[in-house]
Amino acid sequence: MKRNYGIDLAKWLAMFMIVVIHNLLNGGVLSVKSTNINNLSYWFLENIAIVGVNMFALASGYLLINKKIKVQHVIDLWKNVIFWSVVPTLIIMEWTRNWNLINIAKAFFPFFTGRYWYFNAYVGLCLLIPFINEGYKKLTQQSCERIVILLLLFSVTVGMLNKFFLMGGYSTQWLLIMYLTGAYIHTTTRNLSKISNLLLIGIFLLMALVSLLGEYVSIKHVGHLYIWFNYNSPMVVVQSIALFLVFERMNVKSTRIKTFLKKFTPLTFSVYLIDANPEFFNIVLRSAFRFVQEKNLFEGYMIIFGVSVSLFCSFIISAYVKTQLENVLVRRR
Repeated sequence: MKRNYGIDLAKWLAMFMIVVIHNLLNGGVLSVKSTNINNLSYWFLENIAIVGVNMFALASGYLLINKKIKVQHVIDLWKNVIFWSVVPTLIIMEWTRNWNLINIAKAFFPFFTGRYWYFNAYVGLCLLIPFINEGYKKLTQQSCERIVILLLLFSVTVGMLNKFFLMGGYSTQWLLIMYLTGAYIHTTTRNLSKISNLLLIGIFLLMALVSLLGEYVSIKHVGHLYIWFNYNSPMVVVQSIALFLVFERMNVKSTRIKTFLKKFTPLTFSVYLIDANPEFFNIVLRSAFRFVQEKNLFEGYMIIFGVSVSLFCSFIISAYVKTQLENVLVRRR
């Protein structure tokens, strides 16, 4: 099957967005109390970038619905998770001179200690993928469409109120729903191209603004701010699908870009593993960018984007160096 390089680009953007939201939230840029124009502008950026997780899950469904999941894939992923759970933990503890034996032990067992929610949820999804794919093949296109629509509708209504036990999207169940949605986008015979890219981008931005309005009301009057940027918020879901469709249509023609994407896209998941490493997330990143609140809006945005790009590139380079070292070790055996 011909590779869709637009999906590769979607995965790159998704991981960059995850770095951005971590910098905004855990980095201390966002305030849950202020409604000044700067803070609302940063919340709008958060609403733009929040689709990263959903887009990555949509890509999984799009790419894997017609494939068999290999046990070796999960094992290799597990080894990668352990590496990025342990190594940054030891480096940061040495750097801070704050050694914690319990956290070191947790780092060696990330799955059992829940250090990476997405990985745990994804393993649960992998256990179900063989059955999902087999069942999906036996359903008619109309049945698949109805199932996906019903699951999405239920998730963004009852689920948004946390009565569908989706945990705000931090669960295997939610990844499963995104997986099926991505699979549907890949297999549908409907001509989705009738929806123009301009309209899709307009919908994407409009939903971000609707979320911003909800966040403003929540900050000012009612609280419960989190519901507007849960992964199964109706606005976030519509945004995610709209932006994913834009990238799904992209036609990458450059041979160099194709070669680059084929080589480096598998490294993008490591960006999440490094950025979400608990020691990095809770010690290095926590409130590191609170000073941005004191800058003017232009400076603030430049700092956020500059730092996010720098971190993203350093994480990709780190992942690449790791794979090169592994290749050297394999050749010497």
